[in-house]
Amino acid sequence: MKTKLFFIGLLLASVSIQAQMVSVALHKATGTEIFTGVDPFKAAYAASVAGDTIYLSGGSFVAPTNFDKQLFIYGVGHYPDSTAATNPTTITGDFILTENADNFYLEGVNLKNNLYTVNNASVNAFTVRRVRIDGSVGIQGTAVNSTNITFIECILNHFNIQNATNSAVFNSIFTGNYVNYSNANVFKNNVFLYYGSSWLFQNSNNNLISNNVIIQTYNNYISNGNGNTYKNNVFVSTAPNYGTSPILINNYLGVAQTAIFVNQTGNVFSYDHDYHLQDPATYLGDDEPATQVGVYGGSFPFKPASVPITPHVSTQNISTSTDNNGMLNINIKVNAQKN
Repeated sequence: MKTKLFFIGLLLASVSIQAQMVSVALHKATGTEIFTGVDPFKAAYAASVAGDTIYLSGGSFVAPTNFDKQLFIYGVGHYPDSTAATNPTTITGDFILTENADNFYLEGVNLKNNLYTVNNASVNAFTVRRVRIDGSVGIQGTAVNSTNITFIECILNHFNIQNATNSAVFNSIFTGNYVNYSNANVFKNNVFLYYGSSWLFQNSNNNLISNNVIIQTYNNYISNGNGNTYKNNVFVSTAPNYGTSPILINNYLGVAQTAIFVNQTGNVFSYDHDYHLQDPATYLGDDEPATQVGVYGGSFPFKPASVPITPHVSTQNISTSTDNNGMLNINIKVNAQKN
């Protein structure tokens, strides 16, 4: 598998460099097919079947109309410093999952618009990892028939998961917005940067909220819901309003925002900020053995620059002309990833 991924990484890099355009590799049981030209992502999707893997080069792609099959999709990442050699992978247009997208997997891209499921569709066990979503997440509907959805090491904005339960968000950063309609889900080792006049967990009940850093202090609005459990969270607020019948265990109250992170200001995510804790030994979570709260603790510590699990093209140098022997000098450095 590693050999195949390594080959795909090199192939995508070389195609993108040579043609100076975006490219997509579709890996099937029968082999690999490369797509370039107009809308290569849509073409690769149309040619795929459930269980296939799609690799996106750096550059911008338009999403297919929807995703109605189980696929594994990998980009090259979204952090500027780690994608300097390839450009980040960005996807425009809404990213829509339908009933047949159970066990879908997405990693290493920047979604410029929204990610959502069709209203009241039962879409289960899909994973979004190391993805930045500039728009909203919407698990839509009132049937509450989607379960085991996981977001890991993501940059998230507005988050409405009314149709999901028994799902989780781990080690992610919520930038400038709040959670709406979450019931019986888990939020663990996240950073919530929101500050504003809405409740941070609005219309949200019976969630486990643990090991997070929570900046919201406006009227102490944390939740207007019922029965949420708060464990080992760092609050800037000195007197959080937790909602009705909360369960409170070992939370840290009144911690100044300036004393939490190594380098962070305001309420919006920035690639220039450093979300490591100034004092990781003081603010410990509820895991065993205990690790720090926030995105660098817990079961899924935030990977530097959110580099995806696929081989990472860290440098590429290509001569603009051939040498005296007619040879074109190309130097590409690819680093394998352990996770």
